[in-house]
Amino acid sequence: VTQGGPLAAGETKAARIVLDEPVVARAGDRFVLRGGSAVSTLGGGVVVDPHPSHRRARPWIAPHDSIPARLALALREAAGAGLDLPEMAVRLGAAPKEVAGLAAEAPTNVLRIGNRLFDRQCRDDLVALLLRELDGHHAQAPLDPGAALQTVRARLAGRPELIDDAIRVAVEQGAVDVEAGMIRRHGWTPRLSDSQTDLKSRLVERLRSAGAEPPSVGELTAEFGPDTASLFRLLERDGAVVSVESDRFYESDALTLLVGRLRNGMMAGREYSPSELRDVIGLSRKFLIPFLEYCDRHGITERRSAGRVLHGT
Repeated sequence: VTQGGPLAAGETKAARIVLDEPVVARAGDRFVLRGGSAVSTLGGGVVVDPHPSHRRARPWIAPHDSIPARLALALREAAGAGLDLPEMAVRLGAAPKEVAGLAAEAPTNVLRIGNRLFDRQCRDDLVALLLRELDGHHAQAPLDPGAALQTVRARLAGRPELIDDAIRVAVEQGAVDVEAGMIRRHGWTPRLSDSQTDLKSRLVERLRSAGAEPPSVGELTAEFGPDTASLFRLLERDGAVVSVESDRFYESDALTLLVGRLRNGMMAGREYSPSELRDVIGLSRKFLIPFLEYCDRHGITERRSAGRVLHGT
């Protein structure tokens, strides 16, 4: 497939040649195309790229008469996937030392991460996309302290090391902050209205009054409105509440008292069944099992075949 229509006799054009069988070739190799008989020569040329990135016909029409030019074109085609450095000698038609030197010189358009080369503009575009994603998240969720880092990473196209580098650059530029699995614009803080600030206090008091059997987030949302879940994330970050299960928070002091009741009621080394622990701390099964699983996760108790024991005993 040629660029700009069929190839006329005596004409030179960029072309994409698809072969019936694989051949061994490297950039710079000369070749001859023959027809059905050995005496029927159709034409010839020079291999520009033996391993093009795209399956569809797309010959290089930009200048590619030098190794840096071919490298720039190959990196642009590879985009976020990048190119493996050890393969570039064949791809560019250069000696391995020449390719290593080109990568070491770090041209302005080439970014090397480990043994892989990327178009630097691709990384810069990822940084810009990252900032747009965060701006959009903050606009849609003004009460959230940030966005989940893994969620944001999933929206950026490219190899993991390139995405990591884009996030690193954004942090070094002072554009974003990354903390505890969250990412946010630098200096971002949730903006609470007077009514939301009041609701935040009311939620804490509601959990405190409920003590050992607090209502779920869904129940509180029906009672206090749609800002409830976002406010709980803020309260958890402040340490005012603790998530014992995905849809239930405890006021911090109430949870501390409940854990103390459990510790004081258990003898060191003895295994307790759930029914025995229900009598020890006075919780219904609806609240008991999630609380015990929370204690297992946080090293307060250990679950064994016959029941639970205090951790370390």
